[in-house]
Amino acid sequence: MERKKQIYIESILRDKLKWEIKKGPIKITQLTEGGSERNFYRVSADKHTLVYMSYTGEKEENKYYSDIARLLEDIKIDIAKIYFEEEGNIFLEDLGNVHLYNLALSHPEKDIVKYYDKVLEQLVILHSRGAVAFKNRPFKISKEFDGSLYKWESKYFMDNLIGRYYGLEIDKNLSAQVDADFNYLAESLSKCEKYFVHRDCQSKNIIVKDNKPYFIDFQGMRYGLPQYDLASLVEDPYVYLSEDVKDELKKYYFDKYYDIAGKKILNYDDFLTVYRQCAIQRLMQALGAYGFLGLVKEKKEFLKYIPNALCRIRSILDQSSGLNGLKRLLDVIPEAV
Repeated sequence: MERKKQIYIESILRDKLKWEIKKGPIKITQLTEGGSERNFYRVSADKHTLVYMSYTGEKEENKYYSDIARLLEDIKIDIAKIYFEEEGNIFLEDLGNVHLYNLALSHPEKDIVKYYDKVLEQLVILHSRGAVAFKNRPFKISKEFDGSLYKWESKYFMDNLIGRYYGLEIDKNLSAQVDADFNYLAESLSKCEKYFVHRDCQSKNIIVKDNKPYFIDFQGMRYGLPQYDLASLVEDPYVYLSEDVKDELKKYYFDKYYDIAGKKILNYDDFLTVYRQCAIQRLMQALGAYGFLGLVKEKKEFLKYIPNALCRIRSILDQSSGLNGLKRLLDVIPEAV
């Protein structure tokens, strides 16, 4: 870390947060970066600790973090407290290093289901109360999920996985069928009622502290479909969940949401149809991101998740009617490179 930034952090700790540091230096350790244009540092001295986040204006959504955090606190969603903020700099509660991802890799499946249930309970609150809270105190957020955004996800998938990662050129006939499927998904999902959604609700964006899950990386929150968040969590390529557990989680969410929201808009079969369509969209977005981050941003660690994501999307397509062009497309690419 450059000296100028270190001096800035130390001045905030002493002058704004009133840290009383009696012995030893202030320790600043850079934390692992994900796919976003932000830097995170753990800052500690004596018995004090916090996480410092800095961001640039490269991604507009990074500027929305603080307003969204206040909304989430208002509706009782568990997130890191903000201690101090000013443009491009946020000082946050230190929630530790244990993500749901870590627990899913290191514990038997039966032992982690309880954490997933708690995450789903938080999602129910977000989906049933978030939009109302936002309408009462609106602020700038990312563009809602609509046909153009769904089509952007599909193109992102084609450009960065099919083109950049696999280097495949698709013949005109198949390309036309795939485009028709993408248009169908976009139009179908655009007709559904929208709610406030996390947008990136996967295991690496949930920290568990004292057996309680906390949402992080929610700056991309916007209006969208609850099933998109649910699919992001349940079909997450970072972890393995058995089909039985996936079914339990989907039903658990459905029962909780429709009980709290008091709406009986869809029966469960219709709910699952929308879920599968959202899962296909989400997995295409993830596959595009893995190709982009791995090859353009040179974060090679993301490439190893491509086989898992392909396996998930193939499985969901097998459960879905139609979408034959997309099924044919996945048949012509290998399981892995």
